[in-house]
Amino acid sequence: MQTEAEMIRSRALAATQLLTSRQYEVLKLASYGLRNHDIAELLEINETTVHSHRYIGMKTLGARSIAQVAILFTLAGLITTWETMPRKPISPLPAS
Repeated sequence: MQTEAEMIRSRALAATQLLTSRQYEVLKLASYGLRNHDIAELLEINETTVHSHRYIGMKTLGARSIAQVAILFTLAGLITTWETMPRKPISPLPAS
């Protein structure tokens, strides 16, 4: 019999399997805090394409924010808080 934690992990993992590989990749990078521009640069795709993958992926998961996606990915065991972000330089935040 599964524990409650194992059931939650199984449900989270099942939900993420509804994503395409590109949606998963974009959402994982966004979960680490990368902006659409940075993700587009890293994956060498158009920023509009990143937005589309992000929007459809979040809709598929029923997530309203990237924070919810990050929690779901963490519960599914797909990301951990100690993983490092990609090694490509990230553009600085715009000045306020």
